[in-house]
Amino acid sequence: MRLAFLLLSFAFLISLLFGRWRTDLVSDHNGQGSEAVVITSSASPTYDWQRASHVMTLASALVEISGLDWQDDYLIANNDEEGRVFFLDPTTGSIDHLRGFGKHGDYEGVATLPSGMATVRSDGKVYIIQQEAVSSYKTALKKKDNIEGLTYESSNHQLLLASKNSQTVNQRFIYAFDLKSKILIQDPYLTIEIKDLIDLVESTEESETRTHELHRRCQQFAPSGITIDKQAGDFYIISAKGSLLVIIGSDHKPREIVFLDDKILPQPEGITIDPDRRIYISTEGQSSQGKIFRFDRL
Repeated sequence: MRLAFLLLSFAFLISLLFGRWRTDLVSDHNGQGSEAVVITSSASPTYDWQRASHVMTLASALVEISGLDWQDDYLIANNDEEGRVFFLDPTTGSIDHLRGFGKHGDYEGVATLPSGMATVRSDGKVYIIQQEAVSSYKTALKKKDNIEGLTYESSNHQLLLASKNSQTVNQRFIYAFDLKSKILIQDPYLTIEIKDLIDLVESTEESETRTHELHRRCQQFAPSGITIDKQAGDFYIISAKGSLLVIIGSDHKPREIVFLDDKILPQPEGITIDPDRRIYISTEGQSSQGKIFRFDRL
């Protein structure tokens, strides 16, 4: 009888421990317990960066998900190998349908246009995808510029192309492709000074150790995705290197930096905002499946 009691007690303890482990696992999966650090020049952050409100695990075809945008009632995405755009259910992440547009290549960002959509190769070649036709346009950009981010900027009817490999150590560039002339504008549309990011970190009361670490991550900043908050006019630029998000105001000055938890988002490459101003961030799967995280406004 005593032995039976001991065995039952042991089983009860094991069940408690296992249950706790499962809860922690789910918490990590859903972004809870995140160690995101938010540096902002405004009174408070706009989004709850500590907790993803929803997480979607993607099909194996999107292990290397790259670009992300919103079109009608779908999330649209591409991977960096195939000439296809994936239309995803925004609540489950499941593939609803596909749109092929070209051969295999190093495709990066994807963007919704007033009519159709666009994608870009890492060498800066732009593809305009319409219902029955696909047109491509070479630009002055080269493979060394490593274009990864793409979004549509409606006020000037142009595409914004985010360069991951800028030619200077202390600056990062966003270029504009005019959709009327189909020509890349030579001067950068947006220049991000690494010093401005570091100055924003310096304005906080973080510890010396933490500040040093955040400085290091600021210097790693290399745009991999870009989107625009159409209501506020702010630019949201994600970087896989350093796992950070920089929010640039309509005055082209950084107003917020979100140092994402790289254990949860190891390689964030795509970002978009839906009509309700919820933010979606995609991360490559690396050794597992790709995922999309949704963050809601506070």
